[in-house]
Amino acid sequence: MPPVREVADNALIFCKSRKSTGRTLANIILFIEGELFLKVNRAKTTVTHVSRIKYLGYAFYRSRGKCRFRVHPKSAKKMKGRIREITQKNKGWSNDYRRQKLAKYEVPKPKSIKA
Repeated sequence: MPPVREVADNALIFCKSRKSTGRTLANIILFIEGELFLKVNRAKTTVTHVSRIKYLGYAFYRSRGKCRFRVHPKSAKKMKGRIREITQKNKGWSNDYRRQKLAKYEVPKPKSIKA
């Protein structure tokens, strides 16, 4: 049986200051690779401001000292384009068929993220 290779994927770590991000990043990488024996792709690992992050279709922003999230503008534009495509009247589809297509495309409500 070939060895199993695990990769740490999709994690965000928020820090209050730019200075603490370098320290935190180094410690987290040591922990993930040393303790959990997972490989961190350093080419994809970045330190950036919270307003420049797109993560699973969401954007993050700061408001009144708290980090909040909303649908990323690019994701919203993509969704609106898809809905416009489905609801075009020149497709020759019946309204029932359009409803079926929209029901398949229905977007689930996001789960609440607790900080």
